[in-house]
Amino acid sequence: MTLLLHIIPANGGKVISKKLKKSLTEVKLPAGAHFEVVDAATGQIVHAQRAVKADTSATIDYLQDGVLRQVHISDAFSQAGSLLGEFEGVFFDANNPAVYEALPVASSGGGGGSIGLILLGLAGLGGGAAAAAGGGGGSGGTPPPPPPPAQVPTATPTLAIGAGVSGGATSAEATANGGVVTVNAVSGATVSVTFTNGTHTVTKTVTGTGAAQAVVLTAADLATLGDGAVSVSATATASGQSASSAATSSFTLDTAAPTAPVLTLGAGFTGGATGAEAAATAGAVTVSGETGSSIVVTFTDAAGHVVSKSLTGTGSAQAVVLSGADVSALNDGQIRVNAVATDSAGNASPAGTASFTLDTVAPSAPVLALGAGFTGGATAAEAAAAAGAVTVSGETGSSIVVTFTDAAGHVVSKSLTGTGSAQAVVLSGADVSALNDGQIRVNAVATDSAGNASPAGTASFTLDTVAPTTPVLALGAGFTGGATADEATAAAGGES
Repeated sequence: MTLLLHIIPANGGKVISKKLKKSLTEVKLPAGAHFEVVDAATGQIVHAQRAVKADTSATIDYLQDGVLRQVHISDAFSQAGSLLGEFEGVFFDANNPAVYEALPVASSGGGGGSIGLILLGLAGLGGGAAAAAGGGGGSGGTPPPPPPPAQVPTATPTLAIGAGVSGGATSAEATANGGVVTVNAVSGATVSVTFTNGTHTVTKTVTGTGAAQAVVLTAADLATLGDGAVSVSATATASGQSASSAATSSFTLDTAAPTAPVLTLGAGFTGGATGAEAAATAGAVTVSGETGSSIVVTFTDAAGHVVSKSLTGTGSAQAVVLSGADVSALNDGQIRVNAVATDSAGNASPAGTASFTLDTVAPSAPVLALGAGFTGGATAAEAAAAAGAVTVSGETGSSIVVTFTDAAGHVVSKSLTGTGSAQAVVLSGADVSALNDGQIRVNAVATDSAGNASPAGTASFTLDTVAPTTPVLALGAGFTGGATADEATAAAGGES
């Protein structure tokens, strides 16, 4: 549709017509003139949708077929606010003299049925009512009282979730000065922001500034809303305008921290953990924490070296596995283990704790020494002597196992606890009887409390428990009747 702007001089001179642009048409009215906008095809007057006064100028909006056209009239008002021309089909609202609405008012006189202009309470006009008949051949008259103007809705505010709230709002985040939400509304508008959990509601009111501003909840507000889903809506109402449509958003309020994760030491850790145990696939520890929480488990040695492992809580025990490199990064000695679970909102749990001794160094090989008289072989009595078949010296506190093995594979084992000094390893008569005569191999292995096994200390001796047969004696020649001195000292011997 083509729209024409008719400028009608006050003296009845030639009407000036302009085609309205699809954006902005600039107009300066001659003194006392008035204008009208008409449909080029039908000649019918088109009524304005909205008019805005700024100082002495006015901008008037026309909406036709979805296309906004604007007419900007410079010097439309006197400095006192009096209208200097006549605007056909525009209503000026007494309640808001800066913003006006269109109102078609039929002239009461006869003629062409023109549309009149009503001015109500315009600044500078004394608050009275005045009517100016429009052009088109109709005579002027007093129009009927106009209906109240329709108010323009206030622009919808913009809601945004506050920092860190997207995964859920902790108590600290919900009460932070930065706001659990921010709202941006037109300057001067009254903004009502409502938080509801479906049962309880908290309302906050701010004044629009044209920029985002924080909406802060108090601890009492959080208690009212309780943990869970919270819906947020915001409406703005500017002076002289109706309330906006609601902007909406939502977040989860989560003020409860997870409980402390539960830590359990791995198998065999009671007396200390070897390198192999610490790096076992079953885990150095297991940890159980809140489902969906982020769990960080830290291992710290006495020197302050730290190894950290992260996993997601499942509500069940999970293995926390150290690599060989992780174990190497920690010094032997006490290892403190801490586990903290953080939920999606950012609430951190108290720490779950445990500790163990890391011992990756095996004891030295025990020292074996053969018992007294074993150099040429050990008799049964020597082997079972209270002084010990052997003595053994091994790491204090270690468990030492000494084995005696004969050539046939028979084994006798003896166990004792290392003292750091030589200790006798005593065989019983039964132990000696269980071993065959011949070479006896002796091995000794020390195992510390963590389970590290030493290299073997070794020794050997010959076991000889069988005495020689009785010697056979025979008298020398001539001894039958007695032996002379010569016979007794004869080279052949007194007996053989």
